[in-house]
Amino acid sequence: AAKQEILMLQSRFDTVQAAVVGKVGEYEGSMKDLSSEMKALEQVMQKILEPLTSNIKELGRIVEDLRARKK
Repeated sequence: AAKQEILMLQSRFDTVQAAVVGKVGEYEGSMKDLSSEMKALEQVMQKILEPLTSNIKELGRIVEDLRARKK
């Protein structure tokens, strides 16, 4: 009976271990996907940041010109 109990416990342990390994694998895949998405977002931000900054500076100049004309 003790041997059967040990075998059952070993089987349960193997099942739990397989489940944990599966979850870790899923987590790793999710992290790789997230990393890829973050790199893509970084590239997009790099492309739009300079034109956005330039447009903001130009708008600032236009506002200053309009304020100067009002005076």
